[in-house]
Amino acid sequence: MTVTTLKIAKPASKAPKAKGQSKAMAKRMRRQSYAAMGIISIGAALTVLSVTHLASGIEIVTQCKSWEAKLMAGIIDLGLILTELSLLFCSSDKLFKAIKTKATCVIVGTLTGSAIMNAFAFSSHAQGWMIIPGVLLGFAIPAMIFLITKIGAAMYIDGDSKK
Repeated sequence: MTVTTLKIAKPASKAPKAKGQSKAMAKRMRRQSYAAMGIISIGAALTVLSVTHLASGIEIVTQCKSWEAKLMAGIIDLGLILTELSLLFCSSDKLFKAIKTKATCVIVGTLTGSAIMNAFAFSSHAQGWMIIPGVLLGFAIPAMIFLITKIGAAMYIDGDSKK
């Protein structure tokens, strides 16, 4: 009988910290990354909510089929998020300058259209003065998605660049 000793693998070490980065800074960066992931998760949930309301508004206004309204709503909201991320993740100033005006037009147009359709969907079943909070909520949701995307991505990028 032959006995072979097995080598036991060492546990995977944590990601190496950047040269000169203290343990405290590494800990802060890790917390920042966790916070960024949490913020992005909330933004994703809010986007799902927005898509349903946006689809409802599109369906009411255009009288299109439900699946068409949902597809259009998803494209609109995800287009907003991806357009903003395209600006945040530009690899050069030259690229940023080349797409900034076009991306800003897409963002402003999408925010406006999404806000109007969301406001319409929120307030469509309200009566009297309750229409006002419905409209305000409708306008707030796309704005929150936009800002949450900016905040979460900026926090993640900053945390990633410190490694």
